[in-house]
Amino acid sequence: MGELIIGVLSGLASAATVLSFLWGFIAQLKRDLKQLETEKIDKLSTRIEDHIKEDRSQEILTKLENLTTAVNRLTDSTNRAVETNAGQTARIEAHDIYLNNLKSLLEQHINSKH
Repeated sequence: MGELIIGVLSGLASAATVLSFLWGFIAQLKRDLKQLETEKIDKLSTRIEDHIKEDRSQEILTKLENLTTAVNRLTDSTNRAVETNAGQTARIEAHDIYLNNLKSLLEQHINSKH
């Protein structure tokens, strides 16, 4: 019976040693995991900061707004030119009609007198 007790105690001691080793191993894994998480967060933070430094979205937005303003001005100018052109075309057509009428009257006058 003494041998049995010694065997059980020896087994318990071995189990305690294994448990102590596992407990230390798990604690080390937790520390390593925490370290990796910290390093990953630091790297991501650095990448975000670098991205923010390189961000040109406001500059691009300003350029787009300037281009939009320029296009709107050109559109307005083109619309005014088209309206002016249409008005001039109408006047030219009216003058052509007037000149043709004068020509016709002059020809009638010449033919009736001669």
